[in-house]
Amino acid sequence: MSDGRVLRQLNLLWRVKSDAVLPVRAQLGDGSYLSEIVAARAKNRRADPIRVRVIEYPSAATAA
Repeated sequence: MSDGRVLRQLNLLWRVKSDAVLPVRAQLGDGSYLSEIVAARAKNRRADPIRVRVIEYPSAATAA
């Protein structure tokens, strides 16, 4: 964060486009993995990444 604060224990769930670039930084034992996501305007430079935990699952629209 720009003001130097660190947020802890923040839970947020959202879907991303299937073509989002989420490189595996660390594989976790439950099948999820740690990655980094960046703002669209910075995706080519991968500037200011935010660490995220990725849990993949099929949505109802793609599960059929």
